Amino acid sequence: MTQAITVRAFVIGSRNYSVQVVPTAEGRGAVLTISRGNDHEWVSTISEWREVSFGAFGEVGYVWSARELIELPADSGTRPRLVEFDEDLMFVFRLVDGWVAVCETSVIRLVGSRETGRVELADVVDSVGWEGGELIVRDVRSGVTRLEVDGERLRTRPERNP
Repeated sequence: MTQAITVRAFVIGSRNYSVQVVPTAEGRGAVLTISRGNDHEWVSTISEWREVSFGAFGEVGYVWSARELIELPADSGTRPRLVEFDEDLMFVFRLVDGWVAVCETSVIRLVGSRETGRVELADVVDSVGWEGGELIVRDVRSGVTRLEVDGERLRTRPERNP
């Protein structure tokens, strides 16, 4: 039997969304239903071996699954924007002009839906955080990669001495 998981009152600015995930019988996919208030509903099939996660940047709200990033529509006349990935998503950060997607073993810079930069990591990501303008990525072997968003590109920064 499949079980539905509903997140209620996901609020971005003055908009509220309901997000429902219903696993498929096969077990590696799910049906994602996004409702905006009581007036619009959008349905997508997503990868579901990782829990759905949520983010917001200003008035832009977004949801990501194992392999898909969905930018939530700001008004009733538009549909959610979907970007698919070839690697599992761990964290997604919205920037003024695009995205930084932290995958299992890489970090990807996107402008719109176009990949403009990628840095391969030495091992699987353990944790991520921003310090000033640098994205600090720690892997499972305690390795640290410092990245700077340089326009549409990603630039690796040298490790600082303690």
